[in-house]
Amino acid sequence: MQRDEVASSLSQRLIEAIKLASERQYRLAQRVGLHPSTLSRWINGIESVRVGDPRVIRLGQLLGLRGNECFEGAGGESVACQHRTAGR
Repeated sequence: MQRDEVASSLSQRLIEAIKLASERQYRLAQRVGLHPSTLSRWINGIESVRVGDPRVIRLGQLLGLRGNECFEGAGGESVACQHRTAGR
């Protein structure tokens, strides 16, 4: 299994940044290509994310975080990832 196929959750740091952002959650979701309900499910732990998901990384970047600060593993530990851009 490749690293970007590992299920994860959003880091607490990213969740806090989303909640403290001046921009509304639904607008942040739209800016990174997510449906607002998907972001809500990720924030509430209802749905897991894939480590390295470029939408999560873009969201973190919008909020001033690095890619490795956006994901947590099952035990709450930070999960390192590499952001791959296709064709860039």
